Amino acid sequence: MKRFSAFLILIAALCAAGLTLVTCSSGDAEPTYIKGMQPPIIENGRTLVPLRAIFEALGAEVDWVQATQTVTAMKGDITVALKIGSDILNKNGEEIKLDVQAKIVGGRTLVPARAVAESFGAEVGWDASTRTVTITD
Repeated sequence: MKRFSAFLILIAALCAAGLTLVTCSSGDAEPTYIKGMQPPIIENGRTLVPLRAIFEALGAEVDWVQATQTVTAMKGDITVALKIGSDILNKNGEEIKLDVQAKIVGGRTLVPARAVAESFGAEVGWDASTRTVTITD
């Protein structure tokens, strides 16, 4: 089984500069860095991250429906749907209440990191000293 890791670095200096760094690696492959995307935000003690970047790093296909402001992601037998302004995440028909609503910031859909990563079975870690969220699939 391939081990895939996505690390979202939330270093205060990068966020203050308007930069976000996402490190993705699969197995022994070299990490891929994505710079300049919408920085994560912290709202009510929850870290909100760009949904597409996280879902795609986890190997999910992402679809956006502008008319309903709904994002849907699929990976294997798991389908996750979330509507902007809602605090309900739908996973295979099961409604899961989120601590904060999905929102659009800087043209990007931001969602709670833990909720969306765990919806695909990924493990989520937090290092308060470096302000780092680690997502491992």
